[in-house]
Amino acid sequence: MKFNNVRTVIWDCDGTIWHHDPAEIFIFAKKLGITSQEKILELEKEFFEVISEYNERFKTEIVTHRKIIETIDEKMPILEYLGITATEFFETWKNIDTTILNPHVETCMQMFQKKGIKNIVYTDWLRDSQIRILKTYNLLQYIEAVYSSEGSYLKSSPKNQLSHFIKPSEKDSYLFIGNSSSDIFYAKKAGINLVWYNPNGKVYPEIYSSDTKISIIEISDFKTLKRFFSA
Repeated sequence: MKFNNVRTVIWDCDGTIWHHDPAEIFIFAKKLGITSQEKILELEKEFFEVISEYNERFKTEIVTHRKIIETIDEKMPILEYLGITATEFFETWKNIDTTILNPHVETCMQMFQKKGIKNIVYTDWLRDSQIRILKTYNLLQYIEAVYSSEGSYLKSSPKNQLSHFIKPSEKDSYLFIGNSSSDIFYAKKAGINLVWYNPNGKVYPEIYSSDTKISIIEISDFKTLKRFFSA
């Protein structure tokens, strides 16, 4: 399969351009001044509950800072015990970097740019936070635009409006690169072809379901992506 008609590549961020350090919660704990191992483990448990709630809540509600703080306040009661407000935790989350760039991502972005293919980013997290990380990895030089679900709905939401940067008459010219069920949902709903980055061999039954009308390729390493574009 070749994607020779592609003129715009849409990249997901978390899990695709980068992954998160397995010691992420310890990076948070150090920043927040938490030293108790027991409290760190409880913090980790509640933090992932916030992420789960984030992914569910904002399928039907618009993503705002206020609502994220509400979710933190509801799902992380340990913060009160630690003397940390939900707002303080949110500010830390916005500004902390726990990411590790995935191998060969920059090479692929550079390849697309040289071919005259636009790289754009579409993230479910906060735009300013992702731009800051993209700058850290010196990737903004390859990226035409950064779009976020902030002020809108998540990619996985049926309420998500796709027309703000996808031209319906030119769907074959877009390619989405993502790693999650949310990204699969988005590509299918948008009707654009998908590169599914799956380094850990996760199984998503919906990806190759009978209703799939888009072309999908699965990769475990970005160094293999070049083969799908003619030299």
